[in-house]
Amino acid sequence: MICNGVAEVLKLTGGRGADSAIEALGIQATLDAGLGVIKPGGTLTGLGVYSGDLTILLPAFVAAWAMTASTPPCAPVAKRVCAV
Repeated sequence: MICNGVAEVLKLTGGRGADSAIEALGIQATLDAGLGVIKPGGTLTGLGVYSGDLTILLPAFVAAWAMTASTPPCAPVAKRVCAV
């Protein structure tokens, strides 16, 4: 049985996402998964050694910015970017 790790984390957190995640393998797939599980304002720590190019799509940053545009001034700035 193959499970979708991102879907499982979102399910366990009621769709909110994790406060933080650690990416330690250093490949695109695990970076995407790490970005996909953190909540708005969450933190992704990358410990992996990236030997090639990685892609983080601009729409993901725009979506993260839009999520914080209506939050109160004291709310943390969203760091979440989603795998698109």
